[in-house]
Amino acid sequence: MPSTDPRVQMVVRVAERIIAVLGDDCTLPSHYVSAAVWPTSLSPSFYEEFFRGESDKIRPRQSDRKRPSEEYNASAVATSHLLPHRLESSNPNKVLTEQDWRIYVIDLPKINAFALPTRELFVYRGLIDLLNDDALLSGVIAHEIAHVTQRHAVENAGFLSLAALAFDCLRGISFAFTISFPLITDAMGSALNLIHNHVAGKAYSRKLEMEADSVGLRFMSMAGYNPHSMLDLWDVMALVEEEAAASGEPISITDRVPFLKTHPTSLQRQKNIDTLLPKAMKMYNDSPFRRLSPSAPKEAVSNS
Repeated sequence: MPSTDPRVQMVVRVAERIIAVLGDDCTLPSHYVSAAVWPTSLSPSFYEEFFRGESDKIRPRQSDRKRPSEEYNASAVATSHLLPHRLESSNPNKVLTEQDWRIYVIDLPKINAFALPTRELFVYRGLIDLLNDDALLSGVIAHEIAHVTQRHAVENAGFLSLAALAFDCLRGISFAFTISFPLITDAMGSALNLIHNHVAGKAYSRKLEMEADSVGLRFMSMAGYNPHSMLDLWDVMALVEEEAAASGEPISITDRVPFLKTHPTSLQRQKNIDTLLPKAMKMYNDSPFRRLSPSAPKEAVSNS
C-alpha cells in the first residue's frame, strides 16, 4: 500500500516509536547491534582477489530467492540509530548491514502480521482495520519486533536440530530393546515420530511466543503505550476466534488440541501479561514518549 494511506502512516507512527527504544534497551543481546551478514553482496571478483584462488571454497552460493526489498517497494522505512557509526572493513565476515526497518502494509483483509530476521515488518490491512488504534497496534508490532531482536528464528532452528538428534537417539534405543518384537518396534517408532513431528517443535514455538509477548510488552511500555492495551488486544483476538468458530469456519485438529498449537491461547497470553504488568507500568510511567501524548496524565490516573 502507498505511504500516503492513513493506515500505512499509523503503522509507521507506531513502529518508529517502538524501534526508537531498541537502542535504549540494555538487555538486548549485543549480537543484534553488531550482526554481520553472510552471504554478503560483494562481487565474485572481490573473493578472487582477496582470497587468492581459494574463493571456490568460501564464496557463498547464489540463490534464486530474493528478499522482499529486492522485489517490492516498501510502504515506508523506519530509521534505526542502533549503529550510528559503522566501521569500514575489507573482511567480508565483518560487513555490517543497515539497521533500518522496512515496513510493508499488505492490501489484503487477512488479520495477521509478521517480521523477518532481515528487519522487514509486514502488516495486513485487515489487522489495521480491525484494531484501528495506535495502542492496540503497538502490541502487535512490538511482539513481532521482539521475535527479531531475540533471534527466535535462529533459536527455533537450533532447537529443531537438537530435537532431531535426540529423537534419533531414542529411536535407536527403542529399536535395540524391541528388535525381537516387530509390532512393538513399529509402535514405538510411530509414537516417537508423532511426538517429534507434531508436539516437540510446537511446544517450543509456544515458548517463543510467550517470550515475544514479554519482550514486546517491555518495548511498547518504553515507547509510551499503555501496557494494559496488550490485554485489550488479546480480548479482541479472542473475540475474532470465537466469531470465526461461530460462523462455521473449518477448524483443524491442531487448533482443537492445546499441545498441537504453535501459539498459546489468548487466555494463556493474558495470564502471562498480568504477571508482568507492574514492571511494565513502571516503564510506561518513566517513558519520555508519554510527553508526546496529551492523554498521558489521564491514563496515569486511571491506571494507578
